[in-house]
Amino acid sequence: MATPILNQVSKDISYKLQDPVADGTADGLRYSALNRLGYITRAYRRFLRLVTMLYPDLVGKLFNGYYVITTATTDATGVLQTAGYSEVHEVFCKQPSDETYVRATYVLPTEFLSVKLGYNGFYKPDINNQNYYWTMLNNTVPLAPGVTLNLMFTYKKNIASVIEITGYNGSTDLDIPVEHTDLLTSLACGEAYMDLGQQDMLQMYNGDVNNQLQILIGVSTQQSKEGEDAEVS
Repeated sequence: MATPILNQVSKDISYKLQDPVADGTADGLRYSALNRLGYITRAYRRFLRLVTMLYPDLVGKLFNGYYVITTATTDATGVLQTAGYSEVHEVFCKQPSDETYVRATYVLPTEFLSVKLGYNGFYKPDINNQNYYWTMLNNTVPLAPGVTLNLMFTYKKNIASVIEITGYNGSTDLDIPVEHTDLLTSLACGEAYMDLGQQDMLQMYNGDVNNQLQILIGVSTQQSKEGEDAEVS
């Protein structure tokens, strides 16, 4: 399956780096398609960090697939492998023979072993009473009691890592609206010029990124104000 946004960003970057290609999957004379993919994924991670840390109100507008709800089944010891999941936020579980899911309680990784072994008196894993507990540990989601369980959970998909593995023809595209790809392109070019040590070009693209972020913040603020005014009226 083609990844049209990723391919277009790759092509746009090739022109900005003065190494134009006819298609985003093609190699240029100076940069290969794989080189550009590396800059894009680095830029995507930076973009995501900037938005989630500094402008959290914009997360839902810029990353439609930020949170994903899915189902899975643990192994016989109650462990779910979490390759491709950046974070797991909420877990509901049930035994395969049950009809309804119940919410599992999150415990810190440092406390999970004492909970599982029954040494922590505040938590009491119990299948009959449907008391389930979970944590994230070494790229897994272990649950207590440790039995086969059906899960329904919310997680943040690690899109950058998936794209690094699957490339331009994988089933995962960049999770960003087309109208905001210019910002990602500028971030990616900044990554490229940082590697080249061209500080003047790096500063130019960083300035463009800051300007575009300010526009986004302004649009978000205006939309929030309009929403508040509508509620008042």
